[in-house]
Amino acid sequence: MTLELPKILNIPPKLLPLITKCNDYRYFLPEGGRSSGKTQSIARWILYLCDQKKLRVVCGRETQNSIDESVYTVFVDLIKEYNLAYQTLSTEIRHIKTGSKINFRGFREQGRQNIKGLEGVDILWVDEAQSITKETLDIIIPTIRKEKAKIFWSMNRFLEDDAVFNKFFGRPDCLHIHIDYLDNPFCPQAMRDEANICKQLTLDDYDHIWLGKPRKEGGILHVVTRRMYNELIGIRIDRPITKRLFTGDPSLGGDECAAYILDENGAKIDELFLHERDEMKIAGMWTAFANRNGTKDFVIDVIGFKGIADRIRELSYGCNMIENIGSGTSTRPDDYLNLRAEIYVYAMKEILDKRVEYFDDKEMIKQLCDIRIKPINSRKIKIESKDDIRKRILKSPDRADAYVQGIWALQFCKPWNFWKKQKDPYEVDIEQEKEVYDWRAA
Repeated sequence: MTLELPKILNIPPKLLPLITKCNDYRYFLPEGGRSSGKTQSIARWILYLCDQKKLRVVCGRETQNSIDESVYTVFVDLIKEYNLAYQTLSTEIRHIKTGSKINFRGFREQGRQNIKGLEGVDILWVDEAQSITKETLDIIIPTIRKEKAKIFWSMNRFLEDDAVFNKFFGRPDCLHIHIDYLDNPFCPQAMRDEANICKQLTLDDYDHIWLGKPRKEGGILHVVTRRMYNELIGIRIDRPITKRLFTGDPSLGGDECAAYILDENGAKIDELFLHERDEMKIAGMWTAFANRNGTKDFVIDVIGFKGIADRIRELSYGCNMIENIGSGTSTRPDDYLNLRAEIYVYAMKEILDKRVEYFDDKEMIKQLCDIRIKPINSRKIKIESKDDIRKRILKSPDRADAYVQGIWALQFCKPWNFWKKQKDPYEVDIEQEKEVYDWRAA
């Protein structure tokens, strides 16, 4: 028998029981990986129900600092797409005819539970339910008192002992559905491509983010594994070299001031490791180092070191300066917490897809293999911060950061022969710089 539904209820077939068996259960637990259609399906079903009769709906999360962190945007986009009779206010959505209301809230507010108004709800939807703590769960459930109320938990399990999953999985009054993007015929091709890229980077990440498998206890995931590195040992790329880049990660404390010259294949041409506390000296030595290797393409981590980048601009006439602000906004904010996370994932993709040459810097490889990914709410990716790494292994990953940002920045470089045609009236004299500081010293 073919089930005919309005267009707004075009959802993955695997999730249709959310609709067809809605009267049979009180709790609903669709869980699985990214782009599986869980959020869209529940939002569509709620909008449809609110169009039929007056309902009170609350959409909640463990914490919510602003409406942008909720599923509010999902509702608004669907309302516009299907021209539905809803009024979208700044913190609430109302149906113009039935009077249904959809509200949004965080359950934990300033260190305490915020459960006001939940007693009379008809539908409670908790997205990112893997973040709900047992303490919050034990307070919410007794509060939903309506006999025919429906509670939806959508989640990508982070650990095997998620509080929501443990409480509701296997209960006779709970409909559980596991789904991933492979089960979703509406999954965009762009997301399928992203899943395939993720699969190439690391199967652990792919299994969790895209297939919805929980992490093992601790959830530790490394950006680079030894297996990935070993696959590239001994590889030499037979490709023309058209770009050459300086990449530097500065430091004025006890950490290393690391710099490399990389070619287009990601291979090291030269290296320079300093322990220097004067920004202007670093700028002078780095400029001389770049001049010696015939490049004027620079990428520098400028957080706290804008003066170094500005000084290099003065010393290296007409250079191409790429400023890396790792804590800045990613070009894909839905996927990455910041630019640092995007750079690391991009670089690892380049290394694997293009068979980039790793070079023999054992300390850099060690640092790369020790940096961890920290998923946020199972959607965004965060790369472990330098401060966290320093606390854990008592050392900053300056070489790894310099190398990875160099791989990322190669896409913005000018062809190497471009610089050969440029005349630099202010070129730094490398011999003079060597007299000031032994720039080859480790």
